[in-house]
Amino acid sequence: MNKLAGIKYIFLDADETLLDFTFAEHFAFKSTMEHFSIPYSEGLYGEYSAENLRLWKLLEKGELQKQRLLTLRFENVFNRNGITISSVDEVNNCFFSYMKKCGKIIDNADKLCESLRRDYKLYIATNGSRYVAMGRLEQSGLLPYITDVFISDYVGYNKPSKKFFDYCFDKIGDYDRSRYIILGDSLSSDMLGGKNAGIITCLYDPKDKTQMPNELCNYKIDSLLDFKELLKKGEKLD
Repeated sequence: MNKLAGIKYIFLDADETLLDFTFAEHFAFKSTMEHFSIPYSEGLYGEYSAENLRLWKLLEKGELQKQRLLTLRFENVFNRNGITISSVDEVNNCFFSYMKKCGKIIDNADKLCESLRRDYKLYIATNGSRYVAMGRLEQSGLLPYITDVFISDYVGYNKPSKKFFDYCFDKIGDYDRSRYIILGDSLSSDMLGGKNAGIITCLYDPKDKTQMPNELCNYKIDSLLDFKELLKKGEKLD
């Protein structure tokens, strides 16, 4: 039997798989700088975005605590650019308040979820702040298609930890790993997490950056709607 034929549960990553994280991050950072009267530039935003990504990679490896990340990303960028602020915590809280408002979705994310929920149970599996993630998901209009949401802040572990997925399996109540697949855009978080959990993995790679075959990915798609076709046909889509 084809290994995709028995799929019943789908883990869906949020940022850059269903939700447009780049748009949200850009909007929130620019709005936060304006709120604190800090001169904004695209260069400053680019520096922040790169630093934030670098620190999240450390978090995924277990080399940095979440609360430290939230302030360190601003501290490092501000220090390098001679920006003085009275409270970095206030900056981060302001940033979160703007992020929460951004529910812009990736093209066809709504169509994919609407289609998939007829035959599968859909679960959001994401790293991040529960406050921000739930706010953005509520704004997105996707929650009616989702059975449950698993957020690292609430779970207590980050992807790619096996413990993150063990928590999910406990909540779902089905421990047959062959019934699960994860769709996400990150090799280091989603694909490695799926492999650690012993489930099927599918990489969403719209810019075709990852060469296949890849030890972390069972499948790869470059268009979200191809995922539905992949499950229907049970064959690899290039």
